[in-house]
Amino acid sequence: MKNPKSIFSSFAICAFVAIFTALAALPAAAQSEIDNKIRLMSEALQARDSGDLTTARDRLQQLLEITPDDRSVKSILTSVENMIAEKDRVGDSGGAPLAADRRAAL
Repeated sequence: MKNPKSIFSSFAICAFVAIFTALAALPAAAQSEIDNKIRLMSEALQARDSGDLTTARDRLQQLLEITPDDRSVKSILTSVENMIAEKDRVGDSGGAPLAADRRAAL
């Protein structure tokens, strides 16, 4: 039978390893969320700039689910929705997005 000191030492080592592993995973998860936000914003802006307003709106809505209080995302989303409404109103002429709306979103 192991003595109580040996059992306590084994438990302390296991607890230390478990805590260290959990703490090491936190920055990786936070970095993953940041990477996801950057990816979504990049895809949204590229889609908007290329005229794919539906994809831009989808990516911005996904981004708002992650960061619902982000005023920049809300502003760009409003701009994209205005561009979609304008495109629907005028008709699909295949032109580039309105420059004024793009500047307003920045």
